[in-house]
Amino acid sequence: MELTWLIAGPLLAALFAPWLVRLTGGKGVGAILSVVPFAITAWLLVRAIGQEDVLEWSYAWLPALGVEIAFRLDGHATLFLLLVSFIGGLICIYGGAYLKGDKQLPRFFALLFLFMASMLGIILADDVILTFVFWELTSITSFLLVGYKHYDESTRKAALQALLVTVAGGLAMLVGLIITSQITGTTRISEFPFHAQMLGESPLFPAALCLILLGVFTKSAQVPFHFWLPGAMAAPTPVSAYLHSATMVKAGVILLAKLSPAMAHTDLWTMIIPPVGIVTMLTGAVMAVVQHDLKKLLAYSTISTLGALVMLLGFGDPFSLKTALFLVLVHGLYKGSLFMIAGTVDHATGTRNVNALSGLGKTMPVLAIVAAASALSMSGVPPTLGFISKELIYETRMEPGPIRIILASAAVLANVLGVAVALIVGVRPFLQRGMATPVHHLPCWGLVLPPAILAGLGLALGLVPGFLDRLIVSPAVLALGGDPQLAKLTLWHGWTLVLALSGLTLVLGFVAYWQRHHFRKLAARVATSEMITPSVIYKVSLEGTLKWARLVTDWLQNGRLSSYVRVTFGAGALLVLYALGLSYGKYAAVTRIPAGIFDTAAIVIMSASAVAAVLAQGRLAAILCLGGVGYSVALLFVAFGAPDLAITQLLVETLTVVMFSFVILKIPQIRRMASARQRRGDAVVATLFGLAMTLVVWKALHVQVHASISPGLVARSATEAFGRNVVNVILVDFRALDTLGEILVLAIAGLGVTALLARKKRFPRPLAGYFKRPRPSARP
Repeated sequence: MELTWLIAGPLLAALFAPWLVRLTGGKGVGAILSVVPFAITAWLLVRAIGQEDVLEWSYAWLPALGVEIAFRLDGHATLFLLLVSFIGGLICIYGGAYLKGDKQLPRFFALLFLFMASMLGIILADDVILTFVFWELTSITSFLLVGYKHYDESTRKAALQALLVTVAGGLAMLVGLIITSQITGTTRISEFPFHAQMLGESPLFPAALCLILLGVFTKSAQVPFHFWLPGAMAAPTPVSAYLHSATMVKAGVILLAKLSPAMAHTDLWTMIIPPVGIVTMLTGAVMAVVQHDLKKLLAYSTISTLGALVMLLGFGDPFSLKTALFLVLVHGLYKGSLFMIAGTVDHATGTRNVNALSGLGKTMPVLAIVAAASALSMSGVPPTLGFISKELIYETRMEPGPIRIILASAAVLANVLGVAVALIVGVRPFLQRGMATPVHHLPCWGLVLPPAILAGLGLALGLVPGFLDRLIVSPAVLALGGDPQLAKLTLWHGWTLVLALSGLTLVLGFVAYWQRHHFRKLAARVATSEMITPSVIYKVSLEGTLKWARLVTDWLQNGRLSSYVRVTFGAGALLVLYALGLSYGKYAAVTRIPAGIFDTAAIVIMSASAVAAVLAQGRLAAILCLGGVGYSVALLFVAFGAPDLAITQLLVETLTVVMFSFVILKIPQIRRMASARQRRGDAVVATLFGLAMTLVVWKALHVQVHASISPGLVARSATEAFGRNVVNVILVDFRALDTLGEILVLAIAGLGVTALLARKKRFPRPLAGYFKRPRPSARP
């Protein structure tokens, strides 16, 4: 039950946050609300220090399908929960200061805590359906947070783009997870590893893995789905710092790590995931260097890191697994700090353009120190955590072989460009020579303290990496079935090739920083060329979908009742015929029903009346022909020994004809409103519908789902209801309430028709004459 409170806490905070903002006027509300995520952080740290066992909780949600509301807290979940809750608490403080005085502040905190609860749910969920539910909740809340400035059209488009891409991937992922559950026979993700061999040998596994990876790649912004993340920078900086650097974009990594014990041993896993991660890592690094906007710089560098994480998890070995989990923590610390610093600079100066920022170190010295510390960690300068993670990445690729050499080269190039980005974001705005950028107002403590805490942790924990290893990282590796002893978190590995690569990375990073204008020239040439990019494909696909939707809507929703009837009956007939076609060959022989002269005459009259109704030119003739069809049905009831039904049919049909006769004068004359082509189409629809109903009746004659209930009803009619007419007993006694409901419906319909017929006075419309221009009054 403890696990439910981890999600219930943020949900309650989301409920009361708007009220609290209005109560306090927004002053200090971020610090007050941060108590919720910080309390979760403290509880998790106490459990981690005590090395407590795995905690599980479940409740049968859909027992027939084996679906549960199942939560599982192990070492892997603890690592990501600490990241989400701790940075979430800092974002509460930062967001309250950043959006101080904003009228939408209550909405911001409500959505922020809803997102936090959804993210905690993804981490804790151990059931595939529950995982999907929280997965899509993060997409929806992210959409609302990215579209925070909903009055701006570009912001709305960016939010819609993020929603469509991530939700589409999530739907594909759901199908993949369901297939995986069908293969393994369980919906519990923690039980998938017990069926790893069965999973790898199944012919359905390739389809399941590819569908799951679609969800992972779209959520974690992997190429070619990376284009939505830079666009999402239209969100306020607190949203970008939380969702798009430390939490939501890590959802794909979280799921990938959860599934790795069951799937990482397969060849398909290592064939697909590492190449996608490498391409994403290089693409993000190159695109980051050429940007001018601080947030887009950080967004593309985040894509690069996400690519590195996916690549490491794709390798499938314990060393790479531990490196990936450690990199998740390191990246969350320095990237969250740099995002908040970028927002603080924008808040103080009114611009995020790197080329327009200089000399801020004199006016904001504390922020400059914090930015430098974060840049050092991102660059991988000792003794920061970034240095240790970079050495682990290089050490992962030090096995012999040409493929590892290529991977090592790609990692060095990505890290070199990452150093350049760190200098552009964390150093250049503060130490760039020239006229200092004017500062409209100095940042308050709420805008400086949160990034300072993250930057300080990046430095302090780098001095004691063993403590972090024992407390968080190694338990996470053990929870995923890996050996944490294969990778050591330490500042000094000796004079090795890895250390040489780290030094070379820093040197080349400084060179890339000084020569970044060459990258920008290349980017400008690429931008002016007519290249087919993923963003272009998205725009063309979206425009094509909307155009097709308009065409279909104009065809179906054209305001003509005849079209609605035609489409409804045609679609219904095709669906019925398709369902019947699936059981082709299973029909029994045609039931032979002896037909006498009376039966045959009734059928001939019915058919002739139906044809005459279609061909009738007058209103009264059409009504009488339809009445002939109904009277013929009554004759068939008589022929088969159901006089009560025949009497009911005669009464209903007579009443219908009489009612039509009353309203006949209100109906316009029948005219050929449809063309010959449309009438031929109507004939086809009518034929299909008639055929479908005939086959349904035919099929029903040979289907016996369970034992017949007729003998029981016959036996009970006389003893319980004291009636010999079984049909009447069923209607009046056994199904009395159903009959009463039908009578009530008919009575209401009759009253409505009576009111329409009795209405003689045409009442004026309420707005009639409202828009008429008043006549000018005569001058005296």
